[in-house]
Amino acid sequence: GDGGVVLLSGLQVLDLSSNGMGGVGLQALFTAVLQAGQRLQLRDLDLSHNHLGGVAMEAVARVARRGLITRVTRLNLNSCQIEASGGLALAAALAPTNRLPEGGCPALLTLSLGCNRLMNQGTAALCEALRRGGAPGLTRLTLNGNGIRDDGATALAAAVTQVGDG
Repeated sequence: GDGGVVLLSGLQVLDLSSNGMGGVGLQALFTAVLQAGQRLQLRDLDLSHNHLGGVAMEAVARVARRGLITRVTRLNLNSCQIEASGGLALAAALAPTNRLPEGGCPALLTLSLGCNRLMNQGTAALCEALRRGGAPGLTRLTLNGNGIRDDGATALAAAVTQVGDG
């Protein structure tokens, strides 16, 4: 019920890493947060080493676009089986909007996406969201093991150049 969401609303660190959780479980958690409409106080969210995939990234994006996880400074999504479609959803979460000019995670400093399968498409979308001003304070971005080739590296270079010029 709603009591659980009230309890979660005060948490600053939530580590759900290495639980074998799938996208359905995370989607259920974030759906409860959306229904309660409460902004979470989370600063550190570790979902690494779970089987999250694109379904979970859609759930993260919905919560972020509603402005409910704006205080997150560290988001660990290493080894979560996130493919290009999940990268697109995450990019939508980070991208600036009229309501959220610094995106859904404006306090984000560290984003860890290592050992997923973002490939060029997911990487390019993510970089475009950052280039447009999403997560403006980002100081660490981990993308190792994502099948990023020349096109993805070119998108990253454009984001780095744009941020450096801003």
